[in-house]
Amino acid sequence: MGDNLIGHVLSGRYEIQKLLGEGETAWVFEAYDNNQPDRKVAVKVIKAEYTPSSGARKAFTQKVCSIADGQHPHILPIYDHGTQRIGGVPVFYLVMQLAQGGSLEDRLKKGRLSLNEAGRILQEICAALDYAHSQQVFHLDLKTSNILFDKQDHVLVADFGLADLTQKTCHPKANSGPVAQAYLSPEQLSGGRAGPLTDIYLLGIMLYQMLTGGLPTRGQADEGSMVRLEHPLPAGIRAVIARATQPDPYQRYHTAGDLAQAFTASIAQAKKDRRQTVIAAVSLIITSIACIAAVMVVPDVRSWLGLERSTPMPTSTTASPTATLTPMPTSPPTPSLTPTPSPTPYIVLSVAQSHVYAEPGENCDELGMVYRGDQLPLCGRSEDGVWLQVDYLGMKGWIPVHAVKTSIEPTVLPAVRVTLAPTRTPTPTATPSLPGPNTPVRLQNPGFERVQGNVIPGWQWWAEDNFEDKTCRSDPCFDTPLFSQTNDPARVIDGPTLQVEATAFVGLRVYILQTVSVSPTVPVRFQALAKVYSDLGGVRLAAGIEPNGSPDCSQARWGDALLVDQSRDIVRLVTPAVAAGPPGWVTICLYAESVHPARSNTAFFDNAILMANPE
Repeated sequence: MGDNLIGHVLSGRYEIQKLLGEGETAWVFEAYDNNQPDRKVAVKVIKAEYTPSSGARKAFTQKVCSIADGQHPHILPIYDHGTQRIGGVPVFYLVMQLAQGGSLEDRLKKGRLSLNEAGRILQEICAALDYAHSQQVFHLDLKTSNILFDKQDHVLVADFGLADLTQKTCHPKANSGPVAQAYLSPEQLSGGRAGPLTDIYLLGIMLYQMLTGGLPTRGQADEGSMVRLEHPLPAGIRAVIARATQPDPYQRYHTAGDLAQAFTASIAQAKKDRRQTVIAAVSLIITSIACIAAVMVVPDVRSWLGLERSTPMPTSTTASPTATLTPMPTSPPTPSLTPTPSPTPYIVLSVAQSHVYAEPGENCDELGMVYRGDQLPLCGRSEDGVWLQVDYLGMKGWIPVHAVKTSIEPTVLPAVRVTLAPTRTPTPTATPSLPGPNTPVRLQNPGFERVQGNVIPGWQWWAEDNFEDKTCRSDPCFDTPLFSQTNDPARVIDGPTLQVEATAFVGLRVYILQTVSVSPTVPVRFQALAKVYSDLGGVRLAAGIEPNGSPDCSQARWGDALLVDQSRDIVRLVTPAVAAGPPGWVTICLYAESVHPARSNTAFFDNAILMANPE
C-alpha cells in the first residue's frame, strides 16, 4: 500500500511525493504542504493493522503532541495529524518536520563514531529524554532509525509515544531482525512494566552501537547481565554502558542526564589514560634508544654496565694509531630514566548505592551519591583502613571500604591522616556509637519542596490508573497524576505541601519512595503527615518501609491503611518499626489510591520523618 499512497492529498493539504522509508508499523513519505508551498514535510502513515483506536489517538495527540510542539530543540516537531479513508481503509497520519540531515542509522553505515561525536549526540538525546520524562512521556522504542538530524546537524528525536499508539507488542516477532531483538529491554521481553528506565536501557544499547558500529549479544539471565559487551572499550566507558543495560531497571542510571554526565566523565578519563600511555611509551623508547646509543658508542659506559672489562686490555704488538682516551670518571654516571606511570588505581561500587562523604564517617557532610558499577579514582585510605579516599567530581571524598571493589590492595595505599573537628566527648573510631532513642535519620527533601514538572527532588515515584474501564470526561485527559507544590491555605499541612492529583475521573494509584542509608540492624520507623481532597469516596493512604533497601515497595512492611476524605483533617501515617538489614539501607514508601473515579482525587503529603531506635 505504501507506493499506492504517492500522489494522494491528505486533508486537502499534504500532497505525498515519495516514499522515504518503511518500518514495522508505518511508512514515512516526503510531502508538499499546499498551504505553504515552499515547505516540505514528512508524513508518517500508520499501517492498517496498527491503526489506533479513537481513544488511543486522542490520548496520543494530547500527551505526545504537547512535547513535540517545536518548543524543545531536540524533539522532532509534529505539525498536524488526522485520519482519512484511502481505498476504503481509515488511515491515521502524522505530519512532522522533514529532517534534512538524515538519521543516526544512515550515519553508522559509514562507520562507528568518535568519542567526541558520540558524546555530543548522546547529550542532545538525553536532553530530549529528560524533558519528555518530566512530562511523563516515555519513548519505549528508541533506536538509531528514529534519531534524526536537521540541517545544522542537531539531534531530533522522533516517534515519542508511537509504541503505545500502535499497541506494538513488547515481545519480538519470530521474523524480527537482530536490530529489533537488540533494542528490547529485559522488561519488554518478559512483558513487564516499561517506563523511563526502559529508555535508559535502550540508550545504553545505542551508545554501544555508536562507539563500536555493532550490537551487543544477549547473555543468559544467570550471567548477571542481559548483554555481552564484546568489543574492546576503555574500562570507564564499558562501565557506563554496563550500568545503563543492567537487567534490573532500578540498577540503571536514574535519568538520561545522569547517563550523559557519566559518559562525559568517562571520555575525559579515557583521554587522560591514553595520554599517559603515549607519554610512557615515548619515554620508554627514548630512554631505550639513549641507553643503546651509550652502550654502543661510549666505551666507559659499556664498562660500567659490565659489557666490557674496566681494566685495560694487553697492548697489541701490532702498531696502531695512537688514540687519545678520556679518563674514566671516578664514579659511574647514573642514567636519568623517565619512570613509566602506573595505572591510576580505582574503586568500583559493589553495593546498590552509597553516599560519598566529605570526611570518613557516616555522620559527616555528604558530597553526593554513587551507584552500583560507578568507577572513581582511588586516592588513599583512612588510618584504620575502614574508609577509602576517592576523587569525586574533582573533590576528595570518602566511601566505606565494604561498599566497593578495588583495582589494587588497599593496604598498599598511603594512609591519609584526617583531623576531625574536636568533640566534647570524643569516642573511639573503632567502635562507632549507635544512635540514641528517637534519633532522626537524615532524609533528602523531607518537606517535599521544589516540586516542578512532576519531579520531586530526592524522591522517586511511579503511578498507574487503577480503573480499567474508565471514560475520560474532560479535555485534556491525564492518565497519570499531576505532582505539584501547593500553598493554598486550605490544603497545606506545614508550609508548602506536596500535592498529588488525579483529575477527570481517572483513577489514582501512586507510590512515592526514597532509599536511605542507616546503620545495619538498628530499628527504624517511618512516618509522614497527609490529608485528602476527594469528590467521591475518598483516598486510601498508607506508609511503608522496606528493610533491605530494595528499590521499590513490593516487599515493604506497611502501616495501617487509612481511608480519608476532606471531612478529616491531617492524619499521621506510621509504619511498624523494622530492623535495617545488613546492607545498611532502607526504602521508605508512601502510597495513595483513589477508591472511586471522581472529578478530583487529591492527596497531600508533608513532614516525612525516619526515626532510629523509636520508643
